[in-house]
Amino acid sequence: SQPFFAAAPPSSPPMNNTITTVNTPNNSSSDTKRHVQLKSTLSSSSDTSTSGKIRVLVAEDNAVNQEVVLRMLKLEDIYDVTVAKDGQEAYDTVKATMSEGNKFDLIFMDIQMPNLDGLESTRLIRQMGYSAPIVALSAFAEESNIKDCIESGMDMFLSKPIRRPALKQVLKKFATIVEEEDGEDS
Repeated sequence: SQPFFAAAPPSSPPMNNTITTVNTPNNSSSDTKRHVQLKSTLSSSSDTSTSGKIRVLVAEDNAVNQEVVLRMLKLEDIYDVTVAKDGQEAYDTVKATMSEGNKFDLIFMDIQMPNLDGLESTRLIRQMGYSAPIVALSAFAEESNIKDCIESGMDMFLSKPIRRPALKQVLKKFATIVEEEDGEDS
């Protein structure tokens, strides 16, 4: 499995090159449409909108990578984190929480996992009506891999090894999520 975190060398390029964002139309048959309010700047401010309020699922098969992302999320004051060891467990967990009415606000999905990979897991999760953001995690940042992730229903691609500024950018982007119900009486 690929490393999830590494120190950035002093001469590393800006983080803008490690995150890809794609706005895609909601292709699900669900009546719920996701509207993500983007912040105009990602400057370092005392924004604490994510403090303990966001529920996160991390789908990652590597135990070291799981621990690293958990620690990074704790540094951002996010403690309501569930870990799934593969794509099948991620799917089952999302399905269970949706039926309980206690959905995740954000999913970090590794691409290469046993049993059910991240792409297929994302397709299945989207088919059952999950509309919140899913962020791909992969060490393979080729354009074709990013395209596959977006086509499967993911909202963003984050390259491994992940660095804290990149994670912060993702959290700030998806910190304010507004769910809008259309046609509730259907």
